[in-house]
Amino acid sequence: MGQNLEVKSTTQFRETPKQK
Repeated sequence: MGQNLEVKSTTQFRETPKQK
């Protein structure tokens, strides 16, 4: 699931700004 976050970094970034 870690790699999935990198691909969805754009969408996830908005939902989870903590990732970046």
